[in-house]
Amino acid sequence: SGSINNVYNDYANKINNDPSFNVLSYISSHDTALCRGDLIYQGSAFQLLPGAIQIFYGDESARPYVSSSINGVKDHLLRSDMNWNSMDQNVLKHWQKVGQFRKNHVAVGAGTHKAITATSGTAFAREYNKNGVNDTVFAVIAASKNTNVTLTVGSYVSDGTLLKNTYDDQTATVSGGKVTFNS
Repeated sequence: SGSINNVYNDYANKINNDPSFNVLSYISSHDTALCRGDLIYQGSAFQLLPGAIQIFYGDESARPYVSSSINGVKDHLLRSDMNWNSMDQNVLKHWQKVGQFRKNHVAVGAGTHKAITATSGTAFAREYNKNGVNDTVFAVIAASKNTNVTLTVGSYVSDGTLLKNTYDDQTATVSGGKVTFNS
């Protein structure tokens, strides 16, 4: 997960500085493969990508591969029916939560990107300041479970600023340029 900041930075720099660059990212498709494994991490890493994203049906619910009986055509393995009756509710709720964060913050997809220091996981800030719209977000992915994570945010917000962890609605006040939330 440490190199994810390099990918985020590369995408954000191109989006913000190269008018000919455009990107639509996906992690699964009907032609390649289904991204499976740790779909909590994948849901965060993918939905926090700069640029546009496309969620392939079932990534958000852990839709499984299916057996293909159509003359060995492997891409049918990727095109199963939606798993309406067997959705992984933990994965679905996580993808919905991160998706709402993305929807509510233009900085996620269109902002400038900068890695910031955190005591656990991979952390970054995104800022969007254009045409009278100002949005700054901080995010951490792949932090150790149920641990306090301290972020260095002093270059973006001043001491005394109240910040909200939109994942669990907890709030904390910036002090000494830092803020701490439980992962």
